[in-house]
Amino acid sequence: MPRRMQPALRALLLPDSTAAGLTASERLALDVRATAARTGRCTCGATMSLPEDFEPGGVYVVRVEHERDCPAISPAAQRALRKLGLR
Repeated sequence: MPRRMQPALRALLLPDSTAAGLTASERLALDVRATAARTGRCTCGATMSLPEDFEPGGVYVVRVEHERDCPAISPAAQRALRKLGLR
């Protein structure tokens, strides 16, 4: 019996920037991070470098080298992730 190829899946964890208790700067930081994760390009101009050897079912960590003043890597981003229990 022939085997069918499973469709490729892409999983992405995006923290909820609408969660209660976040400041405006923390919400902005999470929104900027989410845009970079969804599109592969941050508003600061940074791009995502993807590994060339993806395998089905693999879990990969991808780095994005943001500009120093980017909200995505600001102290507000770190506070937001801690508040959401993600750091």
